[in-house]
Amino acid sequence: MRKCVVCGTEYEYCPTCYRDKFKPKYMLTIHSENCKGIWDVMSAYATKQLTKEEAKEFLAELDVKVAQKFNPVVAQYIKEING
Repeated sequence: MRKCVVCGTEYEYCPTCYRDKFKPKYMLTIHSENCKGIWDVMSAYATKQLTKEEAKEFLAELDVKVAQKFNPVVAQYIKEING
């Protein structure tokens, strides 16, 4: 079992098992494409590769409605970007 670093969801993923062999490698730490998108936006914003306005546009395309469930650092960035 693994726990998503973005939202805390528990999920199964084994990078050496045949059943998961062809799944994306981001699944080592992140459970879904949505959470990967949130992580990518947050990371780019934190490193000033995106402005607040650009980050807000990208986040608008992702599901961030369950922000209270997010890792506190991720939730803080979402609040800062959308605030």
